[in-house]
Amino acid sequence: MLYTPPPPVVRRPAQAPIAGAPHRHQAALAAGRGDGGGAQVRAQSVIIALCERLGRFSEHRDSDFSSDSGQGFENGDVAMQATEWEVIDRMPCTIRLLRITTGSAGFYDFDEYERLVEAAKALDANAYLIVLLGGEAGLRCGEMIALEWSDVDLGKRQLCIQRSEWRGHVSTTKGGRLRYVPMTARLAAALRSHRHLRSPRVICQRDGSPLTQDMVRDHVQRAARRAQLAKSGVHRLRHSFCSHLAMRGAPARAIQELAGHQDLTTTQRYMHLSPAAIEGAIRLLDQPGSVRKLGDILETAGAETANPPI
Repeated sequence: MLYTPPPPVVRRPAQAPIAGAPHRHQAALAAGRGDGGGAQVRAQSVIIALCERLGRFSEHRDSDFSSDSGQGFENGDVAMQATEWEVIDRMPCTIRLLRITTGSAGFYDFDEYERLVEAAKALDANAYLIVLLGGEAGLRCGEMIALEWSDVDLGKRQLCIQRSEWRGHVSTTKGGRLRYVPMTARLAAALRSHRHLRSPRVICQRDGSPLTQDMVRDHVQRAARRAQLAKSGVHRLRHSFCSHLAMRGAPARAIQELAGHQDLTTTQRYMHLSPAAIEGAIRLLDQPGSVRKLGDILETAGAETANPPI
């Protein structure tokens, strides 16, 4: 039998608006608080309304708002948000999430990526920079849009990623931490030739106004069509960045720092692509001789060699 959670204990007065809740849900949520007659709505109704809002927001924000692991809002997150907004007094029930298998992230192989780069370069400078910033520096969509010339150090060939934009609002990057990303020679050359005074932003329109998320996605899609690639996406470029690093033998910790992953578990999704690490581990079994001194520190090993046991 499906468990129906009990009605939430309501604290807020009927006339008080709910910060952050959309206007068209205010009436339903007000009924949930009690409208003078003591009417209440079950927690399920409140969570459905919040799911509609948060699910739509997550979808439009695309990968910038969803987690790096590919998961968006879960039911537990929605209920916690409702509690934080004081729509409900407490969590209506305990939500236990089922364990699911995390699929591997889609990415361009080396040949596909080069085709995409050439196609973007033939389109326009913005498309070219977007592909390089995503595929060779691992920037998220909002980080590309918010990138300013003051964040670009062509002398050191280094980018400082410290802000992100979502629908005109600039904030810190996901996780709230800045990171420094060295530039490839190709990216540095593209930024040097693209230098302009139209805007503090690196990527902008001809009148200096910033690009939107939809514009960035459109640039990538047009480049993918020109390169005759079946799949496209701004976040696919970021996956390609991490995947290519893993395939070339970069350590997981280095990929984590460059991509700005908060959790090393996120980075581990790419490490199955690292043949060098796997091959190196198996080659340890091919080493001949005794492993008696394998765990000795250098000083101990030297002392045993100098003073052999009697």
